[in-house]
Amino acid sequence: MYFSLTKMAKKDKKNSSNKEVKINPWVVFTGFLAISIIVFKPCFSALLTNWDDGSYVTDNLLIRSLSLKDIFSAFVVGNYHPITMLSYALEYHFFKINPTVFHTTNVLLHAVNSFLVFILVQKITKQNFIALFTSVLFCIHPFHVEPVAWVADRKDLLATLFFLLGIRAYLQYIASSTNKHYFFVIMFFLLSVLSKATSVVFPIVLILLDYLLMEKIELKKWLNKLPLLAISIAFGFLAIKAQSDTPAMGVRVDYNFLDRFFLGCYSFALYIINAVFPIKLSAYHPYPVMQAGRFSFLVYLSVIPVIAVVGLLIYYLKQRHKLPFVLLTFFLVTIGLLLQFIPVGFAIIAERYTYLPFIGLFALIAFYWHRFAKQKKYFWIAPIMYSLVLAFISFDRCKVWQNSLTLWTDVIEKYDKAELAYLNRGIIYAGSGQIQKGYDDFNKAIESYPDYLQAYNNRGLAKYDLGNVQGSIEDFNKAIQIDSTFYESLNNRGLSFLTLKQHDKAFSDFNAAIKFKPDFALAYYNRGNAFAELGEIEKAKVDIQQAANLYKQQNNLQLANRVLNRFKEL
Repeated sequence: MYFSLTKMAKKDKKNSSNKEVKINPWVVFTGFLAISIIVFKPCFSALLTNWDDGSYVTDNLLIRSLSLKDIFSAFVVGNYHPITMLSYALEYHFFKINPTVFHTTNVLLHAVNSFLVFILVQKITKQNFIALFTSVLFCIHPFHVEPVAWVADRKDLLATLFFLLGIRAYLQYIASSTNKHYFFVIMFFLLSVLSKATSVVFPIVLILLDYLLMEKIELKKWLNKLPLLAISIAFGFLAIKAQSDTPAMGVRVDYNFLDRFFLGCYSFALYIINAVFPIKLSAYHPYPVMQAGRFSFLVYLSVIPVIAVVGLLIYYLKQRHKLPFVLLTFFLVTIGLLLQFIPVGFAIIAERYTYLPFIGLFALIAFYWHRFAKQKKYFWIAPIMYSLVLAFISFDRCKVWQNSLTLWTDVIEKYDKAELAYLNRGIIYAGSGQIQKGYDDFNKAIESYPDYLQAYNNRGLAKYDLGNVQGSIEDFNKAIQIDSTFYESLNNRGLSFLTLKQHDKAFSDFNAAIKFKPDFALAYYNRGNAFAELGEIEKAKVDIQQAANLYKQQNNLQLANRVLNRFKEL
């Protein structure tokens, strides 16, 4: 690390009139490392899940080599985050697909982030209690289990790491105005947006720091934000490009402007409440249900906390209560892009979205608790008890992330209409040979969301495995009706037609699947088998050899060998 914590601590001591007990930062780091290991201990034995871990790690060809050119030129799951991909690639290079290694990295990153939160809050407030309580809440809060326990959410951990280092560098730049420190500000900001695009709000956070720490903001301090704003704009457009190149998961209802406003208020209120009282923890929080074109009364009541927060900000600004104003605004700025004023996806809130924003709320809680406890001495015990309760909840929550089955079963227990959870649990059941259980879950998913393409496709596969070939074709037809380019259902329907000896229809579907996905090895393999059934052995060999080549390119040697064995049989 390029800055000296010892020197900064000495400088703070000289400039501060507070008689705070000096805390050795490395003792603090060791403490957070120990807390993280204890609280997140169940994660070390957890498996990878079927929720994006495949796209990011298990099935991701990008991480199979350390090709910087490939990693820095690719979009993954609608995102551009090459630093995150590089971290996976390094782990794969040395340890292959080892879940313990991936989880350990996440826990270590979280410990470092907790330590940085302490350093920064202590530097800004000059109060050990506020810094320690804020960072402890950050470390053990149940909403932060998701970004730590979920390997696919490494991007939030890395983006926050570099975001915090960028703030630390900026504090040094304010103190020194040297080009060296400004270089580090830009470098860490770049690393942060290369880890996750939501870090584009970094320049706004620096403006908040200027307001907090300076009596008068000079023109030079405004101008130094221009290169950072240019980076934000560039990566904002890049994020839009990444999303546009990937089929976006929309929402079920065509919400009007007023509905979107109340949904945004509702998600905001849920984040505020859960910062203090984390309740109904879930990997997936679906949108509130509309009945007769209206939400429940609670959704409309959520405008009250929004008005209260706006009023509080105006009060802070008028009274020049700079620190609470900046802390609350930090939360608003960092969570703002993630609120559902423009509904995207099927979730009203996501626990991982709070990883960076909650720092502002936690520091605000610690600030007021500190003020109150100075008058009520016995209240110092309350933060300890509160933290212990949160740590216990988080430890227990980690157990839910042990595998895909425990994860999605937990979601279903919280939300019995959660179509995503039924789909993913059904896939786990079907993949383990429990076809009927998988079929039942796919039914539940379709009951909750009648136009769920993936659910129809997987229910079609379950029907095929259960011997209902004609029924499988009906489900594949529905999926293709929803999306005519959905190559998986085209291939699967082709296989059903092949089973019924309807070769013309089978060839038509295999050809269409290959047209929409030219590197679809399974479609080549199935078409090759169709040629073989008709006695066209040479054509069959060409397709099956192509399937083997594609599997090799995808580093799936097991499937490549199975396909080659079929080739030898011809």
